[in-house]
Amino acid sequence: EQSKIANEQQNNQFRLNCAETRDSEINTITQKALSKILEWSKIRCGGSTNEEREKGLSRILTYDIADHETVWLDFYKEETQIKMDLSDMILDHLLDETLGI
Repeated sequence: EQSKIANEQQNNQFRLNCAETRDSEINTITQKALSKILEWSKIRCGGSTNEEREKGLSRILTYDIADHETVWLDFYKEETQIKMDLSDMILDHLLDETLGI
């Protein structure tokens, strides 16, 4: 019975650690989102004139491009996917050719 209690305490501690981690992650994500919202609110892309709106939207797009530039420049995933697709096409062609013999 003591091992059962010890096991239950260990499970409770694990759940507590997971909950703390989730709370920490939620707080981090919330802080980042709040920071972005405050940054974007300074841009005022909902200005009263079309020119003000265009300037604001242009700034937001510029910030977004800068934030995601690393994703645009990381071709490793695309290169790997293309290689896999080509390998599949070659294998299909060879199988068709072999079955045709």
